[in-house]
Amino acid sequence: MKIVLVLIIASILVGCSDVASGCDCACKACGPGGEPCANCESREKLCQNLVWQVRELKKKIQQCVCGVPAWMM
Repeated sequence: MKIVLVLIIASILVGCSDVASGCDCACKACGPGGEPCANCESREKLCQNLVWQVRELKKKIQQCVCGVPAWMM
């Protein structure tokens, strides 16, 4: 399960970097490793939000797909 979560986060980061590298202007690339992109949260806030979303997704998978009762979580 941890590998799936790492792959989800990696996919998001790779997708963001692909969008940032497509700029033909003289500006610096934004995204992972660079300056935060316009209209994006700070890295700390973004990290917290993504970790929360992954936890919620894991919880939903356990309840809805695997049938784990809420009291066991």
